[in-house]
Amino acid sequence: AVVAETLAEAGADPHLVGLDEVPESWRTVGEAFGRPARLVPLEAPEDARVHGIVLDASTMKAPADLRRLYDVLHGWLPRLRSCGRVVVLGRPPEKARDPAEAATRAGIPVARIGIATYVISGVLAATSGVLIASLVGHLDPTAIGGYEFPALTAVVLGGTSLSGGVGRPADTAGAILVIAVITNVMTILNYQYPIQLLVQGMVLTGLDRIEPPLETPLEAGIQVHVTRVERRFEVQEDVTKYVSVWEPDYELEIDNSRLDQEGVNGITRYRYQVTLEDGEPITSTLQDVWLAQEPITKVLKYGTNIVLRDLETDDGPVTYWRKVRMFATAYTPSTSGTSPDSPWYGRTRIGLQAGYGVVAVDPGVGRLGSRVYVPGYGVAIAGDTGGGVIGRWIDLGYDDGTARHWSRCVDVYMVGEPPPSYLIRYRLPNTPQVSFLR
Repeated sequence: AVVAETLAEAGADPHLVGLDEVPESWRTVGEAFGRPARLVPLEAPEDARVHGIVLDASTMKAPADLRRLYDVLHGWLPRLRSCGRVVVLGRPPEKARDPAEAATRAGIPVARIGIATYVISGVLAATSGVLIASLVGHLDPTAIGGYEFPALTAVVLGGTSLSGGVGRPADTAGAILVIAVITNVMTILNYQYPIQLLVQGMVLTGLDRIEPPLETPLEAGIQVHVTRVERRFEVQEDVTKYVSVWEPDYELEIDNSRLDQEGVNGITRYRYQVTLEDGEPITSTLQDVWLAQEPITKVLKYGTNIVLRDLETDDGPVTYWRKVRMFATAYTPSTSGTSPDSPWYGRTRIGLQAGYGVVAVDPGVGRLGSRVYVPGYGVAIAGDTGGGVIGRWIDLGYDDGTARHWSRCVDVYMVGEPPPSYLIRYRLPNTPQVSFLR
């Protein structure tokens, strides 16, 4: 009957057939929704025109139903007369809860409903403001303090869902009337205000504050402000970085290292008691401190085992006990920075004559007086130092006028018998910062 009346309003002459009279060659729009619905003949002549198409969208679900609906109507929309129309039956306010695209394709004016909702809400809020101003006799933005909770109570009591989509204005108006009657009756019977709040659904806890005090006599237009006070505990963490230590490994060969134990950061936890008023933190008091995770030291091992090896050179075989990658440069007595008039001109740190066969090293890397072999240079004595010779740097000595250009990284072999262990620096510095040394 609803479909017939709707088609009649559109000026159409509907042809409705009962479900028990459906020929096998007919299909229904309802089949797109998986349920029985109004019938439309699909075997009409190709030039036939229809006055209207009625869709029952009250149970439609997107997006699968929309695709199936499109397949059914694809051949019918071109046949719709210019004066005809498509009528969608259903409950658009509830369908507006679906995704916007699905609701729009279902024929629901989503944008129009949203705009109308906000406009109506704004008009009602303005009307309420005018009524409150006429009640208190002046304009005061804080005049409606305390009215929020009764308003929410009325909305929920009237059956409106706070998530939207369900509810009627008439039910909300009825709930307002009920709350007003109950409040007036309790006022006449001189019930205390906390009991009135309890009836309305608001329960005061032991920490909440209420203004004016509970013993304040009730009177018309009284405004009550409730401050929600909450106490809770919060835990904060402080991370303590682990410490790294190096330890000798007497089986690992010198100039090698390994990780013996991975480090773990320590965690210290602090528990605070936080007081909140209306959700805003007011005070924070430290209650307890404890160590949740002990820091674990990172342990790395460096090798101390010395292995003697032989090396074939142009000058014959040599035996070395350590090979160190170093950055090499060259110098002569005239380029050493000492004035020729100085009594120590041409003399090295240990008193040797500067020149070929004497090299400058960092005493923390190569022991002064020891012998080294440098490929491309030969065997030399570590007999000098220099202001710029720091870390893994070696300055090769030449006689004046015979110097060669170096400035590159080489393997330096420490030949001969190794010194006592207390004279060996097992962990060498990573300087200078030359990419070849990394």
